[in-house]
Amino acid sequence: RLEAEYKALTQQAGVLDLSAHGRFAVGGKDRTAFLNGWVSQHVKSLVPGTGVVALFLTPQGRVIADVTLHCLTDEFWLTTDLAAAPAIHKKLSPLARAGDFRLTDLRETYAWLGLIGPLSAQMVERLTGATPAAWRTTLTVEKVGGGTESLPVFAHERLCLGDTVALVVQRLRYGLPAFELFVPHEAAVATWELITQAGAQPVGWDALDVCRIERGIGRFGQDFDE
Repeated sequence: RLEAEYKALTQQAGVLDLSAHGRFAVGGKDRTAFLNGWVSQHVKSLVPGTGVVALFLTPQGRVIADVTLHCLTDEFWLTTDLAAAPAIHKKLSPLARAGDFRLTDLRETYAWLGLIGPLSAQMVERLTGATPAAWRTTLTVEKVGGGTESLPVFAHERLCLGDTVALVVQRLRYGLPAFELFVPHEAAVATWELITQAGAQPVGWDALDVCRIERGIGRFGQDFDE
């Protein structure tokens, strides 16, 4: 079984339930300024439809966790590993008392599925009619001290998957082509069935962990912590 799941991830397309991981919506007019104080990327450079990988840091610069930040029109979505979610919630939740800042736990409303493997883009195109190959991969930003530079980003769009609308994020996962699909909990089973009927093979954490270890990527709470 593990061999078949690994083959799906590295040669075809596998689908995995990521819903145990942490995901938060960060809103309010002070959201950009507050997040800039906690992460290693310049959040203010992002525009809606783009996102970046960043490190979530203590005020002393110690790493708390790897996170991703998705810039939506009026909020950011922050995702992270299961083990890191409580620490991030603990750091960010007091900011609601310091300004116009809202933190919402998206685990209560959205399921999170991963579609991973070389055929994942073809599958998204077939299921949604979108063209992921044309999505933005870089953003031109101002450099400290003057001039501009190209910032690698990943893109997301809201797309119809069957009878539901999903936030679909294109990004690498452990070096593999991948898409992350955020759908309301009540649509999760139907979305899963739609994806598997399209040819994706259900895979488990063990197979994905093999891919992670092969590429030398650490995992918070397992290979490193605060």
